[in-house]
Amino acid sequence: MDARLASPAAAASATLAILLLHVLASPAPMAEAALGVNWGTITYHRLPPKTVASLLADNGIKKVKLFDVDSYTMETLAGTGIEVMIAVNNLLLEPMNDYQTAKAWVRANVTHYLTSTPKDRFTNTTFPALKNIQRALNEAGHGATVKATIPINGDIYYSPWYNPVPSAGRWRDDVASLMSDIVKFYNETGAPFTVNIYPFFSLYDDPNFPIDYAFFEGRAKPVVDGKLSYNNVLDANYDTLLAALRSDGCGDVPIIVERSAGPPTAIGTPMPRSPGDSTLG
Repeated sequence: MDARLASPAAAASATLAILLLHVLASPAPMAEAALGVNWGTITYHRLPPKTVASLLADNGIKKVKLFDVDSYTMETLAGTGIEVMIAVNNLLLEPMNDYQTAKAWVRANVTHYLTSTPKDRFTNTTFPALKNIQRALNEAGHGATVKATIPINGDIYYSPWYNPVPSAGRWRDDVASLMSDIVKFYNETGAPFTVNIYPFFSLYDDPNFPIDYAFFEGRAKPVVDGKLSYNNVLDANYDTLLAALRSDGCGDVPIIVERSAGPPTAIGTPMPRSPGDSTLG
């Protein structure tokens, strides 16, 4: 971690912000000079942090400055190897005169992201939290009508490369046990499976992915799965999820597509690869 001011002019504004530069990755030498960008979050059309992180990586941008310490953004950048400059809010400068306060800020906003990964934290805490919330709802007398559920990204399940059809859907190997526990709990409580499906992410993940298949114009060559044909990735993704649920004997769990969207860039321009954005995954 390197606390620094870039120039004498920057020194004159030191009372306004303290900038900390650190690499959210495994310990490694500081990267050579390279192009960096400012990442602002005050906008009407804010992209998911995972999309932005992928855009940075795909365009060879290794340095980014954040204007505030947003936990979701920091978790997304953790482990990417991108150098991140974060700012201490002006209103916190006076409290930072207390050393213990400064230590707590560093622990929460720097150390937290350098020593752990979000997937590990969520894997260990998501299911217990889900059960506790539903238990509290039940004890409050709301359990029959109010259900706890977790918004999950559409890449948490997949079809294997040797049988790439929706009916072969299964949970991703790294979270298969956790997902089985979650969906079996839904089956008991009657809660729905809420999922975020972004068809255009398939274009980002695979440059050879047929572009028509990400949309709904009926021009794509269909994927044939037994008696069913699929001409768009949304329908195929939905049925892949259904197959994964059925593999755990939970095919009757209701499915809610909570979020879906089109591409943020115009068709016909190069689209970088991007992972989905999610709570789990």
